[in-house]
Amino acid sequence: MRALVLILLAGAMSATSGSARTTAPPAAASESAQNRTGLTCAWTILRTAAEVGRRCRVPRNAGFQAELEDSVSRIETRARQSAPAVRAQMAERGRRIAGTPRARLCTRAAVSSYRDMTHGEPEAMRDETDRVISQPDRPEWGACL
Repeated sequence: MRALVLILLAGAMSATSGSARTTAPPAAASESAQNRTGLTCAWTILRTAAEVGRRCRVPRNAGFQAELEDSVSRIETRARQSAPAVRAQMAERGRRIAGTPRARLCTRAAVSSYRDMTHGEPEAMRDETDRVISQPDRPEWGACL
């Protein structure tokens, strides 16, 4: 999970305020599939991180947790508007994430990733969420990497 978080938020969480908006959208048509999976991949990572924040022994950071929950909600709204079938699949995956036994959810890597994420700026997470939900393609499930 740590690698996925770091890939998804590449630089955004440690960037200066607002700098995540300077990332240019991909120009190549071959990256279209990556764009479609961006929304579902981002949702999975952020939804899992939010669950880690709720259930694992991590430093409590109500502001960061609220940002995570907001990002998850915004991505779900985008999916509901553009691809109701994907939204239903997200709901099922969300139930599986919520049902993950604490021992499997709260791994050293997951807790470490969550802690790393808390050191970022809330604006960067919002900017990355804005980028993901603004992708014009309908969301599809695929590989995050």
